[in-house]
Amino acid sequence: MRKLREILRLRLHAGLSIRQVRNSLRISIGAIQKISTLAEQTGINGEQVCQINDTELARHFYPKADTRSSPRLELPDLS
Repeated sequence: MRKLREILRLRLHAGLSIRQVRNSLRISIGAIQKISTLAEQTGINGEQVCQINDTELARHFYPKADTRSSPRLELPDLS
């Protein structure tokens, strides 16, 4: 979560380019573009990034994982 917050802080608050963020954090350009685009779509700004906690921040960018088990991937009964 720290990288997510850092990407947003550098892009939105500090106004760095995608390549500058990549060089600073050693993250792929695609990941930075994806997060930047989602931030624009959700309307998150630099001040909000500093104010909300990591859990809320993650909810904006990563939907909840589907934790249901698949019937075709069930573990065999080894008893």
